[in-house]
Amino acid sequence: PHELREQAPVRALGVKRNMATAPENACAGLGYVIGNACERTRMTAVDILIDAIAGSNEAPLKRALLDAGLAADATAFFADSLLQPFAVIQLRGLEEGGAERFRPVVEKTLRKLADGGLDRTLVEASLSRAEFVMREREYGMPDGVALAMSSLAGWLYDDDAATSYLKYEDDFAFLRKALDEGYFERLIREAFLDSDHMAEVEIVPVDGDEDAYEEERLAALGSLIDTLGDVTPEIKAQYLAKKAKNTTLLRIQPLQNTGKASRSYVPVTQRMAGPGRQA
Repeated sequence: PHELREQAPVRALGVKRNMATAPENACAGLGYVIGNACERTRMTAVDILIDAIAGSNEAPLKRALLDAGLAADATAFFADSLLQPFAVIQLRGLEEGGAERFRPVVEKTLRKLADGGLDRTLVEASLSRAEFVMREREYGMPDGVALAMSSLAGWLYDDDAATSYLKYEDDFAFLRKALDEGYFERLIREAFLDSDHMAEVEIVPVDGDEDAYEEERLAALGSLIDTLGDVTPEIKAQYLAKKAKNTTLLRIQPLQNTGKASRSYVPVTQRMAGPGRQA
């Protein structure tokens, strides 16, 4: 099998990308690599934490972002079933200057929560909700399909983890005990405030011909593909076909970095609340 290698930690800050789109589509995001797929308890805890601090308009992180007037809306989500699961906090409908103030507001709010401002009853409520949904197993699809997808969340990356994402009793018991021991406060620091593997990206709407931007992206991708040694002939063929037709660019990445990013899996967030849930 093709070996999947972890990406080394990197901090990509202040990244801006132009896009030919309407001004109201301006957006920004902060992404954080949380760890490894085999760290099941940590992944479950991060998903619960995101629901607690950003899962509603009154959740502390989302409330702080909305009150700051940075954008029309703020959301957060967690993506697992990848070799290196990640969390994203994003703004949609950016106001002028919102992107520059985004990370400072997030870090100030998270630091306040980590320093004793985290409402334990809020986290406990998210934990209880997650446990209830896991017990009910109402996924909106046949149980066998959902269980198979859950199994792959760990099995894809470790033969010994084939059933790790099917078990939850020990995780919830540990997290309930850890709730009063500062576990979630430490998690905020480790996963977000002290992260050495993150990205800060802004999408800037511009006027122009989308085809011209497409050609520019294709040319850049062609140069990149020429330098890659592990891209399969099939992927190169896809690229050439897209270039010939000048249609929407496929998201072609080195095979080792794809991380099974398809949303056909059942991530922790969706396993806990059914398909389509996003904080």
